[in-house]
Amino acid sequence: MKTPSRLVLAGAGLCMAGLLSSCFPVRPPPEKPVTVKFTLPAGAETEKLAVAALYTTRDSVGNVVQKRVDNALGYVYGTEGSVTLQKAQLDKVLADPNCLPYRADKVNQVTNPASVRSCDINFVAYDPAQMTGDPTTANLRYLTHDTYSYASEAYTYTSTLSGKVGDDTVTSQETGSRRAGWSLVTHLVLNPSSAPGTYQVTRNSVEDSQLNLSRTLHRPSDYFTSMSVTGGKQ
Repeated sequence: MKTPSRLVLAGAGLCMAGLLSSCFPVRPPPEKPVTVKFTLPAGAETEKLAVAALYTTRDSVGNVVQKRVDNALGYVYGTEGSVTLQKAQLDKVLADPNCLPYRADKVNQVTNPASVRSCDINFVAYDPAQMTGDPTTANLRYLTHDTYSYASEAYTYTSTLSGKVGDDTVTSQETGSRRAGWSLVTHLVLNPSSAPGTYQVTRNSVEDSQLNLSRTLHRPSDYFTSMSVTGGKQ
């Protein structure tokens, strides 16, 4: 039996009027990019600097190295700056099977749960005259030990270190907690005056609202010196 054309048109009209979402599924909006803000420390000279996002991984022979996050480049104008990370850039970092936690060559994390995967992005500001190349010890001006970090699931960790930092013998106890997914991680160091050379380090995920606050950069220094040091040697 031949279907009358008016029924075909009615069916099409029904699809358009009542079943639009099923006929033409609406794509979810793209995930918003993440912008990390920075400010130079008090007393710093006003500069124009490039800001690079780096992540920790292993090279072809197994050495722990840092690579640039593709096309993630920001700037500091005057004393303020930022860098923006797109979802595609973060996905590409996670696609690297060798992606590692920050300072994986020095900090051996004992995690709970043990099977968690984590990956950290850190940030440096360097001389813009060489901003087409990678940051080096020669052109590095400022850095932060705060990171933007990924965890395959929520976890906690501990780490201990004892050895030489410069001319000093130091002992540190590091603890941290991460939320699942990507989060901003802040670095805090306590150096009690009663125990010189002993450092208590924490690196915890913080609320996303803290992305609205600027990370204070500081001159290149050892891991136990930060803008959040309290007491003792700074």
